[in-house]
Amino acid sequence: MQPYTRNSSPLRVERFLLLLIFLIIGIGVLRSVSRPTFDLSTDLTWGRENQPLGDYHVDEDVHVKVALVPLAEALGDCEGDKFCRYAASNFQEGLLYRFYQKLILTPFQWLPNHALLIWSRIGNLFLHLGLVLLTWRLAKSLTSSDSFIPQTAATLVALTPTISDLYSGMNLESAAGVGGALLLWLAFRIVNRQKLNWQDWLLLAAGCLLITIRVQTMAPLMLGIAFAIWVRWSPRIRYAVLLGLVLIGIVGMVVVRPFNLPGAAYWFYQDVYTSYGPRNPMFPTQTTDAKFGETAMVLPHFRAKEPVVQYLVNSDAVAMSGETVTVGGWYRVLAESYLAQVYVEVNDQKVAEPVTLSTNASTDWQYFSATYTLPMDIQTLAVGITAPEENQIYEDVIAFDGLFLLSGVVEQPPSEDIILTGNLLRNGSFEQSWRQTDSRLRTLGLNVKLGSIYYLERTWTGWLHAPRALLSNYWGSFNSIHPALTRAQLLPLYLLTVVALIGLLQLLPQFRKNKLYQLLLVFAFASSIVILYRVLIFPHKVNVFVWAGTRHGSTAYATFSLLLALGLSNVIKWPSFRRYFPIGLLIMLVAFNIYSIVMVQIPLYNCTDASLAACLNF
Repeated sequence: MQPYTRNSSPLRVERFLLLLIFLIIGIGVLRSVSRPTFDLSTDLTWGRENQPLGDYHVDEDVHVKVALVPLAEALGDCEGDKFCRYAASNFQEGLLYRFYQKLILTPFQWLPNHALLIWSRIGNLFLHLGLVLLTWRLAKSLTSSDSFIPQTAATLVALTPTISDLYSGMNLESAAGVGGALLLWLAFRIVNRQKLNWQDWLLLAAGCLLITIRVQTMAPLMLGIAFAIWVRWSPRIRYAVLLGLVLIGIVGMVVVRPFNLPGAAYWFYQDVYTSYGPRNPMFPTQTTDAKFGETAMVLPHFRAKEPVVQYLVNSDAVAMSGETVTVGGWYRVLAESYLAQVYVEVNDQKVAEPVTLSTNASTDWQYFSATYTLPMDIQTLAVGITAPEENQIYEDVIAFDGLFLLSGVVEQPPSEDIILTGNLLRNGSFEQSWRQTDSRLRTLGLNVKLGSIYYLERTWTGWLHAPRALLSNYWGSFNSIHPALTRAQLLPLYLLTVVALIGLLQLLPQFRKNKLYQLLLVFAFASSIVILYRVLIFPHKVNVFVWAGTRHGSTAYATFSLLLALGLSNVIKWPSFRRYFPIGLLIMLVAFNIYSIVMVQIPLYNCTDASLAACLNF
């Protein structure tokens, strides 16, 4: 039994843990019953924009229906049933979590729809309890006598509003949180063992299967397992393994060739998420038959109605307010029946009628230009190329090169020097500056991320918004996207984060010696990769920053809570304050959860206003 010391919480360890379990169940049940149910006979996966609860609600609808698909049916012929197809591809969706869903739902299929939905949410609370107990056990591995770190870490992972909400609904990320904690425990075990026996290696092999809970979010955590094994090896084995990995990487790059040469530059498809073609490609197709440089742009068949667009850097756009500008370039028609239009867009509105290009097919490059007078209040300025809506040509039909936007009236075609170096449209000749990923890797969504990084001259402002959005989303959100707390309520949580970071910086000398501390950093880094990867920053949008959330980093909920507790423990030294801090933190988080449910979530669920923003007015 944990001794009651002066630095211990006034509640004994066992009582504190029981209190946390009681609060998890109470708040979780309240969240589960307060969220509206829906008719499972309807399909929410179409018309997602019309759903009052956002994609999280749609995801819950899909998860429940897929879990109810009989396994034999999923392994057989689905006969066009999309939920059956989802179940058949459950390795990508989360094999082990599908098993857990079936385990809790199958015995209760006889329940009415609404009762079954509520039970599916309450069933997720068992995962939350498991996460809290694992976090407690991991914290005890970091400290043998002080109860501050276990109580603080367990309180954070149990009662943080975002985490509490996540575990009161059916989704893949809740199971990934438990899987991440299990992998962290496995890594701790590997590091702490004096000698690994066959049982440890068998446990490691079983632990690797945890990535099938949610492949996209769990796979990066294998970095932590690799690090745990790495620190156990002798330097000679480390160097041999490192050399082998380098050689494997070189061979893999040669065989897979993940990047094409050439790749598109600053021009992007305006709508990535289209039903006309793959979701991933943001760059136009290219041809080496160019007028300037090495490559020119071609509008491919599956984007015949989709515009390609290039936004100028906002500072350049503002500087051109009220000016007369000329837009032009060269094009080559490849199909006689094809039309193309070039337009200028200011503040998401076209400033004039688009320029319709000639339909005469020709193998020669033809020059075009148009003059526009821009308004005074420019915030964003873009040039777009599209096809009239009545045209749908399914072949490569028109090529562009040397596109420019210059101040003043340009009567003669600009010189090549201006096109290649002085053009306000970045990389108007589409010469190679950044490579786009091979089509074999498009499922990874790499082209979307490369587009954001590539046009960093414009998207850097969006990346500045990301840390604030992620921090707010981590502490106070629901349905993974909506804010749950006011700015004033977030302030003490921000302060808590800053104090913890200061404490962790002070602990850096100990991190160099403590392998468990290093493991925490590796796991946090691995999950942060997934979080940053899911940040939505698009160079083809008026507002480049779209969304940033932490639900896809749920694998590190235990890790983040442990790091926060470590940092706070290093700063909070006063015995009396240290004794009562976990209780004070618990009370504050319970109050925030109640506020979120009663004052924010329930009013939103019952909101009849067409705009979600009006229902989330803080």
